[in-house]
Amino acid sequence: MQSRPLTTPTSPFAFRLNRLPWTLTRGIDRYVLGRTDHRDATVMAQAEPSVVSSIDNGIATVTLNRPKALNSLNQDMVDILLRLYRNWQHSSDVHAVVVKGAGGKAFCAGGDVKATVQQIMKGEREEAPRFFTHEYTMNNLIAKYPKPYISLLDGIVMGGGAGVSIHGSFRVATEKSMFAMPECGIGLFVDIGSAYFLSRLPGEMGMYLALTGQRLKGIELKESTLATHYLPSSRLPELEEAIQGLGSKAGEHSAVHHLISSFEEKDTPPQQTDLLLHLPEMDACFNQDSVEAIHASLKELNNEWSQATLKLLNGGSPTSQKICFRHVKAARNMSLASVLEEDYRLLHHMCHISHDFVEGIRAKLIEKDNNARWKPATVDQVTDEMVSAYFRRLKPSEELQLEETTQHLQSRL
Repeated sequence: MQSRPLTTPTSPFAFRLNRLPWTLTRGIDRYVLGRTDHRDATVMAQAEPSVVSSIDNGIATVTLNRPKALNSLNQDMVDILLRLYRNWQHSSDVHAVVVKGAGGKAFCAGGDVKATVQQIMKGEREEAPRFFTHEYTMNNLIAKYPKPYISLLDGIVMGGGAGVSIHGSFRVATEKSMFAMPECGIGLFVDIGSAYFLSRLPGEMGMYLALTGQRLKGIELKESTLATHYLPSSRLPELEEAIQGLGSKAGEHSAVHHLISSFEEKDTPPQQTDLLLHLPEMDACFNQDSVEAIHASLKELNNEWSQATLKLLNGGSPTSQKICFRHVKAARNMSLASVLEEDYRLLHHMCHISHDFVEGIRAKLIEKDNNARWKPATVDQVTDEMVSAYFRRLKPSEELQLEETTQHLQSRL
């Protein structure tokens, strides 16, 4: 397998929104999107920082520290990370960056869309995308980071968690890793530049993951090339110590690659995982010119895998699926910066014209009936004109403008 070159007017739900735990259940564990109460969040912030950082022997270590929220990113965390990464990128005191999650369950289970949804419901649609300008800027910075950036994916990695890790030069998966991009299930789309790396996965795997929200576990992250390395969770503390022991050599991508590789279990026999077993079916069914054709191909195949895949597709927003389909297809010939700029454009229009985003949040998080009433209700009712409305360019003053990433760090090994 080849490796890829390497955010309505006031709603009756608004009052209840402040009192709900933001946990999205979609058959793939939990996708935590924020906290429940501003007062609780303030108390927690005073008691314990949401981001913990330190520098030891030239190794900057960042711990995403909201374990009760599965380390989901909020505005404060993104701002802190962006500031740290900018300060460290040219600092002679820092040779490499290690990022991990607290609590043992998650690396990072998503981004905090709570404020965004609240603003949409209040009619503050112009302010709603603000969080994402900072997040996408951070994603782009990680991708072009001049120093080794090592993410320890020891647990759940979803949405914004992928954005703070997959764009970096090293992604270390363990048997506890679980990756998913379930945005179609809440009427959103795969953002944080994920269309860039999903479109570069083997065959049609990326399109499959984008449209279905299916999860990958453990060794499947490395098989897909989302992770660069795979090793037992129990060896991570030893790996961190060894990275610190490199000293100034930790600034060399080749030295870090060699070190992490030495921790991998070479004698472990290859596993025939579900991901590998169904790659031919993914390629056959998802290499199509439209979402309708994907549905038709799955129906024609009519086996256990295709039926399960159709069930996943039927649970998501038809509009989101068509947006994701076009976005991932186009991303194959786009730079990461251009994909992130497109993400912001899509997000901006989502905040202004989307019914399904708010409806998806209602069904998954507010009413919790898990019965979203998508409009339109089926993919054949979503016209090309409807989809194109989300891709319209913004006013020049509204567009997100990012520096191009001329070379992905993975290519420096």
